[in-house]
Amino acid sequence: GVVINHPIDVTVASICHEATIRWSGGDDVLACSGGPVERQRGWLLHPSDLRFDGTQLVDDTLAVSTSQDALTAYGADPSGRFRLVLGYAGWGPGQLEREIAEGSWLTGPIDLGLIFDTPPPDQWRAAMKLVGVDPAHLVDAGTQIN
Repeated sequence: GVVINHPIDVTVASICHEATIRWSGGDDVLACSGGPVERQRGWLLHPSDLRFDGTQLVDDTLAVSTSQDALTAYGADPSGRFRLVLGYAGWGPGQLEREIAEGSWLTGPIDLGLIFDTPPPDQWRAAMKLVGVDPAHLVDAGTQIN
């Protein structure tokens, strides 16, 4: 999985520059920390209507691409909906399933508006609202909530 609501101090422009990809967007578009594993690896989340070599469909609306072609396409026309994340969160065999069964995770539908149109600082509350959870009723266990 990837985290989508933790922007980091790395711009998409600088990533494109380093990869010798033309970037036509502004210098204010930040990448996000997708998780602690392979932080040098980029994942481009985008609507599934665009497909590139190696694109993986998450569902019928959302896709993930790791190819340079995908970043090149968005670099040439950054007006499209996308989010670039660096790294991912990984689990051992059966770990995620156990954590879901234990109630450590809330699951909900994929919402492109939440992923691409909601500012990262507002995504957590918007996700809670989407699944019908009032954050005021959550117990603070002293851990970071993402």
